[in-house]
Amino acid sequence: MKKIFMALLPLILVIPIILIAVIITSKRDITLEVGIFAGSNWNVASEDSYRNIDEAIKEFQKIHPNVKVHYYSGIRKEDYSDYLANKALEGDLPDVFFVLNEDFNKFAELGLLLNLEKIIEKDTSISKEDYFESAYNSGTYLNKQFALPYEVNPNLMAINRTLLEQNNIDVPDPNWTWEDFIGVCREITKDVNGDNKLDTFGVSNLNWLDATYTNGITLFNDIGTLSYFDDYRVKEAVSFMQKVNSISENQGLSSLDFDKGKVAFMPISFAKYRTYTAYPYKINKYLDYQWDFTSMPSGPYGDNVSEMQSLLMAINVNSKHKALAFDLLKAFTHNYKIQEQIYKFSQGASPLKKVAKSDNISDILLENMEVNDMKYNNNLLYEIMNKSIYPQKFKNYNEAMAIAEKEIDTIINEELDTSISLKKLHRTIQSMLDN
Repeated sequence: MKKIFMALLPLILVIPIILIAVIITSKRDITLEVGIFAGSNWNVASEDSYRNIDEAIKEFQKIHPNVKVHYYSGIRKEDYSDYLANKALEGDLPDVFFVLNEDFNKFAELGLLLNLEKIIEKDTSISKEDYFESAYNSGTYLNKQFALPYEVNPNLMAINRTLLEQNNIDVPDPNWTWEDFIGVCREITKDVNGDNKLDTFGVSNLNWLDATYTNGITLFNDIGTLSYFDDYRVKEAVSFMQKVNSISENQGLSSLDFDKGKVAFMPISFAKYRTYTAYPYKINKYLDYQWDFTSMPSGPYGDNVSEMQSLLMAINVNSKHKALAFDLLKAFTHNYKIQEQIYKFSQGASPLKKVAKSDNISDILLENMEVNDMKYNNNLLYEIMNKSIYPQKFKNYNEAMAIAEKEIDTIINEELDTSISLKKLHRTIQSMLDN
């Protein structure tokens, strides 16, 4: 027995030391670093960009009072990508951080983001179905989930109601079509004062990509190995844009023309729509007509869909506290209170279906609207978001789209043959994808 005791003595002496170390370690505060930037992601005015960040951290610390959360304030959006790149090079990325649209592909490809799929599968408090489909899928890269949406910004079709009423035209039904749209544009586009110059117009800032989305086609497969620029639906979308341009005699109309009340329709993001219709921002626009919004008109093979941008949040793949980091990520992206407050402290919308459907949101949005603009339709916005699609993400997407935009703009403006021109563009883009 003496020999056994002497053999076990070192272990008996070590156990209390280990227990003391564990206790001390458990009581030591853990610090999670968060990567954020100042201001709005949507390039619109933002009164207090840190307010909701601080509120989310408070919600997280109710559950984890021993965990400190730190972030650096004052980093401008235009400097944020460089800030994260330098942090990545130093091996010191924040545990949880916002990921800009233009950085997501690169960060995912470099393996800097934690794959969230298994974590989400095991966590019964969160589900893919809680989010709008396009918002959730915006955090995927090569069919793997690397981020969750914190805030979204859907595209709408803004309407100058006053101009339509002056021409005895009803506000379009949300299920309207290209044919309906063309009909209104033709009726609105005219010389009002008899000087042989067009004074009012149908639309400004409509993009060929908007038309492509509404005709039931995306330009690439999900992993970016195939392009579809020679698809008949793309050809129809480009031909549609040639027709739209010809109605306005190919005049380069801008948002300024819409601001002046000369244009009936203009695609606009939800964030910009809010700044146009709410004080104190509206007074800076000097708009003297009534507003409304609806969905995009649908093509013959598509639906009333539009693009929806997402502000994503991700976890550093090398975070030492991945479980805690995921709880913090949920506080930002899945907490009902925090997501509802996006409408108070930002100009975007919540990616959570339950929040976006709430009547509280209508009340929040109507608070600052001018009486003439109080036509906000929360149910319509919900449907627009529910049908929305997200920008595709793969390695060479930005490069491919830069080529496509230049060529298709030329096809539209010079009224080139769509079939021949798009086949040529398809071969160019496909060659890039193959290399």
